[in-house]
Formats: sequence, C-alpha cells, structure tokens
Amino acid sequence: MEEIRSNSVNMSYIEKAEALQERPEFKTLGIQATNLKDCYVLTPKKFGDNRGALGQIDIEPLELLGFQGLKKIIKSDNPLRGVIRGMHLQKGFSAQTKVVRCISGKVMDVVIDLREDSETFGQWTGVELTPENDKSLFVPRGFAHGYLAAEDNTSFLYFVDNAYDKPSEAGLLYNDEDVNIDWKSILESYEISNDELNFSDKDKKHPGLYRLKEIEKEEAIMLRHDMIMNINPNYLNEESQNKLYELEKRISNIDSLLNNKANKKLVLNSNNLGEC
Repeated sequence: MEEIRSNSVNMSYIEKAEALQERPEFKTLGIQATNLKDCYVLTPKKFGDNRGALGQIDIEPLELLGFQGLKKIIKSDNPLRGVIRGMHLQKGFSAQTKVVRCISGKVMDVVIDLREDSETFGQWTGVELTPENDKSLFVPRGFAHGYLAAEDNTSFLYFVDNAYDKPSEAGLLYNDEDVNIDWKSILESYEISNDELNFSDKDKKHPGLYRLKEIEKEEAIMLRHDMIMNINPNYLNEESQNKLYELEKRISNIDSLLNNKANKKLVLNSNNLGEC
C-alpha cells in the first residue's frame, strides 16, 4: 500500500507542486502534493552506476516550503510492529516543521492539519514510508504528527527546524472521532490486530481536537496577558507587535472554530427533536 488518503487531492495543490518541481532548487528532488495544504511527499532523484545510487535532499527546496533551518535530527527505534506514536506537536512560537523518513522496516506516517486558518483544518493524510520507496514527508508547522510501525525493527528519522520545548509540547488523541483517521483500514492492510498495538500512557491521555483548541486558546490568552504586563506601554518594538498580532489572530481563529463546532451541534440536536 503506497498511500492512504482521506480524500482526493485539490487540483490547486497539485498545480503548486508541479510549479515547484520546475524550479531549479528542485532539480534533485521530486515533490508530490497530498490532500493537505502545504504538506508534500518528497523523493530524491537518484543518480547511479554499477556501484549503486546516490540521492540527496538539499536545504534550499525545504526552505522554499517553509523549513526554517535544521535544529535537530531525531532517531526513533521500534523493535516490534504495532507501535503507534502520536499524535504529537509543539504549539505557538515553538512549533516545528518536520521532514520525516523511515530508514529500516516500514511506517504508515499520519499527519493532521491543525492550523485554524487552513482550508484543510482537521483533515488527515497517511503515507507509507520505507527505505525501498525512499519517500520523505514534509510536515508544516501547525500539524500533529504520528506513525504506526508496520514491521518489526522499524527505525524512523525526524529532521526538525525548532528546538524541543517541553512547556509547548501537546498531543491529539490518535483516534479522535472529530478527525476520524481510518485506522481500521490501515491496521487491516498490515494485518495488525488490536492486541498488537502499543501506546505510551501519555499518548492515551491526549485530548480530542476541539478540547485541544480550547486549551490552546486559554494558553494564548495567558501568554498575551504576560507579554502585555512585561512590555513598556510606551514602546512596542516590532517583534513584540508581531507576536501580539499573531496571538490576537490565533485567539480569533480558535474562537471561530469553537463557535462553528457549537453551531453544528445545535443544528444536529434540533434535527433530532420530535414533535411536542
């Protein structure tokens, strides 16, 4: 199974990927759109001879996609198949762009768009990554990320553009009903039973999508308050102005999402009312 997608790819995303492919920065790297905005499958173009082949991922094309400079490379080892890690993210100014790839075994990599102002908010995609298919997934800031180890002895690499920040760490419940990742089909395709699944206790306690957004709103309001209290009201430098603007926009976007969610519930409840 090469890929699992929750829905078809928007033509504008395909056109953007094709336009990027024509740029000289992408001469050694293939780029393929997913059904999520700004999320791409990357495949190095291989050059070889009778000794083997060489492929590379240059920093320049990653920077065009929004990667802000390599800060850390993380290796995750999974001796047994059935491990699910996720769904993980860092919030706010500590958000990370990731480029992820499998270096042994097999992974079904899954991401969710959690950007409040994105047209694909709340949607997911899954891409199979193996050493043989040589694919990487480009995961923008504002996405939750997780994966299933589909084989024993699976190793996974993360290339990230922001440092780890424990207070900014967050997670989304892997099987949240509002996202509705098709884990049933994924597990069936790899013949993995529920009894083989292995989660951390921490991942089992992650909130659902809209509770996560409520938490993020509360934290953004507190951060805005702390910033204002520590800023000289007669002097707002450009960095402080930008941060406050981003926070105000974030709070407003989350408010809109939560209101839309509440309105949908009201409509559903009114449709279920019987005659009095």
